[in-house]
Amino acid sequence: MRAVLKAMGAILLALAAAMLIPIPVALLTPGEEWTAFFLAALASASAGGVLLLFSHAAGDVTLRGSFVLVSLAWFACGLFGALPFWLHGATPSFTDAFFESVSGFTTTGATILPARAVGDLPKGLHLWRALIQWLGGMGIIVLSVAILPAMQAGGYKVFQAEMTGLGKERLMPRIRETAKVLWGVYLLITALEAALLWAGGMPLFDAVLHSLTTLATGGFSNRGGSVGEYGSLYVELVIVVFMFLSGANFVLHYRALSGRRLGGYLRDEEFRFYALITAGAFLIVAANLWWAGGAEPGAALRQSLFQTVSILTTTGYATADFGAWPALSQFVLLVLMFMGGCGGSTGGAMKQVRFLLLYRSARAQLRKSLHPQAVIPVHLNEHVVGEDVLNRVQAFFALYLGVSAFLVALCAAFGMDIISAVSAVAATVGNVGPGLGSVGPAFDYGALPGAVKWALAAGMIVGRLEVFTVLVLLNPAFWTRWG
Repeated sequence: MRAVLKAMGAILLALAAAMLIPIPVALLTPGEEWTAFFLAALASASAGGVLLLFSHAAGDVTLRGSFVLVSLAWFACGLFGALPFWLHGATPSFTDAFFESVSGFTTTGATILPARAVGDLPKGLHLWRALIQWLGGMGIIVLSVAILPAMQAGGYKVFQAEMTGLGKERLMPRIRETAKVLWGVYLLITALEAALLWAGGMPLFDAVLHSLTTLATGGFSNRGGSVGEYGSLYVELVIVVFMFLSGANFVLHYRALSGRRLGGYLRDEEFRFYALITAGAFLIVAANLWWAGGAEPGAALRQSLFQTVSILTTTGYATADFGAWPALSQFVLLVLMFMGGCGGSTGGAMKQVRFLLLYRSARAQLRKSLHPQAVIPVHLNEHVVGEDVLNRVQAFFALYLGVSAFLVALCAAFGMDIISAVSAVAATVGNVGPGLGSVGPAFDYGALPGAVKWALAAGMIVGRLEVFTVLVLLNPAFWTRWG
């Protein structure tokens, strides 16, 4: 446990350093209180320093310890990350500040701030909202493995606990080098999007913020009307492209940028499935908006393209109030909230690869019912998928839906209607952001009871860490057999 506390201390010190980044922006903004960031950084640094002081002789982080560290790190970063919002007075309570912070770090993008309040936030807080999403996009722990010596020895164990998805793949022998490569790709694509948005007429500050939150598939915007407020087809198309790229496996981007496997996208079966789901959802929603919603064909195509990609990749940007769309379109978007992006992406929810494997496993079982003695393996990218992996996929679906059902029941118990409750849980556990009903894109999460906000914030962390990492801590055997 001392090794966990030592690593936590290093993470909190890194978080304190990140809190200093918005200070120059705050100093240049008339009337903005830069002291909120300074005091928050001081608190985070003090807590981190105390943990390092009392665990200076700790050894490596064990595999069990890594599960504790990952869960604790996301909660602690959400807790300390809330301080700038709370100290600045941007949120009415610490509960709201914590919800906003966790929503940022988990790249959920659900906000307690009404549209008018979002537009009125000072630039320093806008930068902090975007920065915590960008940091959370690739993962606090992956960042820590890449840059913090305190975690070098046990880095791979922590990386395993953080990247629990099927898409994890080691690009090189040393996990620290792998993390650095992934962050380099992440930074390069972020800079490219910012340049394209700026070239299209978006103010530089806005372009930087939206590139940070797009690559993280987070969706926080500094405009109350989100991306739709710009009214620019060029801006929407650029963001659509980068949302789609952010929902794909970053290993594919690394290979493409390194010049080794440019055609790797089309050879990857999960990416093809992801592209097929995107295209199918886009066409269904566009046709429904035109046929049942009365939209002009061009407007239907434009709105459908942006919103289906935004929801599927769990980014959560909005260019239209899809809560007012026809029922079929809302249903398609609700399904997409559960699906999410590819394994190894910054997207949330269940991930495309799991749905692909579940489909192929079900197909194999149907064939086996006709030929009981036949051996019908499940393949992915020309490799046989073992039974242990398929069992883990099925267990993940059961746990994910179980957690979601529990949270829906809790929301309903506090008076939410069933549409709002289901979509709020799908949007928070899936790290999407806006839902339907009373938490749709025209509304916010600010009116929810405090207990519901804490529960949904916990759901964001559970969803971001793909269920197993957190729920394993609830198993008594985890603690009784810790050695």
